Amino acid sequence: MSEPATKAKMTSVAATRRRKKQQQHHDRFSCLPLAVLFKIFMYKGVLTPANLAISRTLFPVALVVFYRDVELTSRAAIERFGTSLRSRSDVLPAVRHLVLRDGLTHLMGVDEAGLRVSTQVGSSLNALRATLESVKDVFRKMSRLKALSLDGYVFCEVLLARQFLEADAPWPRLVQLEVSSGLSLRGDVAPDLCHNLLYLPTVRKLLFVGVAMTMYTSLLNFDPSVHLPARSLGILHLEFSECFNVFADVRIFFQALSSVRVIVFDGWTFYPNFVQDLALLPPTLLVLGIYVGARYCHSTTTDMPLGFRDSIRMSADEKRLVASQAPKLAAVNWHFPQLDTLTLDGPVITPDTFDLVRTLPRLRLLRLGAHAPFDVRRLLVFLADPPAQLVCLSLDLCECETPADRALARVAALSKPRRRGATSLALSRVKAR
Repeated sequence: MSEPATKAKMTSVAATRRRKKQQQHHDRFSCLPLAVLFKIFMYKGVLTPANLAISRTLFPVALVVFYRDVELTSRAAIERFGTSLRSRSDVLPAVRHLVLRDGLTHLMGVDEAGLRVSTQVGSSLNALRATLESVKDVFRKMSRLKALSLDGYVFCEVLLARQFLEADAPWPRLVQLEVSSGLSLRGDVAPDLCHNLLYLPTVRKLLFVGVAMTMYTSLLNFDPSVHLPARSLGILHLEFSECFNVFADVRIFFQALSSVRVIVFDGWTFYPNFVQDLALLPPTLLVLGIYVGARYCHSTTTDMPLGFRDSIRMSADEKRLVASQAPKLAAVNWHFPQLDTLTLDGPVITPDTFDLVRTLPRLRLLRLGAHAPFDVRRLLVFLADPPAQLVCLSLDLCECETPADRALARVAALSKPRRRGATSLALSRVKAR
């Protein structure tokens, strides 16, 4: 064999060895179990649009991880997402968590008379609605979606509409739904929203944020488009957070819950019979939280525009008004045989509250939040002979200390468990936000 032929053969053999070595090295990584690859790719910063196409073999796995959590915060982002993935039926089922925001907060403004919305909001909402209508079929194909967060009522009008949900049951695995009315002037969704939850039977955790003018139900509960049958919703965890007003139509929602375990209400004002209407809830309740006067000291919504945040700070007269109109926890006909945890925050407590606590046979934790006015002497009587099943009584004192708060601090210092298994008293301070 000639010398050139020998060199060519050696070069070919060396190249083959290099290819085999590279292939072997590549295969060692690509042949890892899918669970391991998922964990590697889930690390923050590992996958970016620039390095998404790692290799032909790993690309499908990387793509699934990349689109696992999707957050779209503007109309333009929603339009780009829908256009680029309209034909990618292999990618859309990979989405597990979806967050949609209208991105209109910067258009808000406040004048001396109160809230004023920029004239640009109306046109922006119309454009957003048109974009959603054009790409809603893309969201319909997210067949493995588990958590959905909608910040803005336009999203609810399109994606939680009866026509959209009834057509193909778009999200058969949806477990958590969060709905925020956003900061628009209208700020609310039509009262058929809760009725439309009947088409999402897998939802177990439901959160409403920033409710202003309606509780998404109809108080009459007659019209078929809004009717909620008794015990028809299988929601286990329900929260109303940062509500401006809690209206009486929420009682229709109470009677529709079949097996709820956790309920939390955080609102500025409540209708007078709110506490009594809680009796409409099923006896499966384990945790109940009532926060009256959500902004009793301050604004908790630090992400709001500064002028709007200042406009909702409560004056002394407004605090007295909230306290006078707040629902009172007194002698009510509750049937919660499994209730384990009760949290009361704000001017909801009366002298009879501790008598009610004694009627709850399995209550282990009682938490009294900041600005919960009650008679210290009644508290001492209660601590002298607490219910046998009560494990802990927790007291929160706000930073803006009042004489009653100082009295409670003395009570906490003097009250020590005198026997093993006795009720403990925990005292904690919370900062005025």
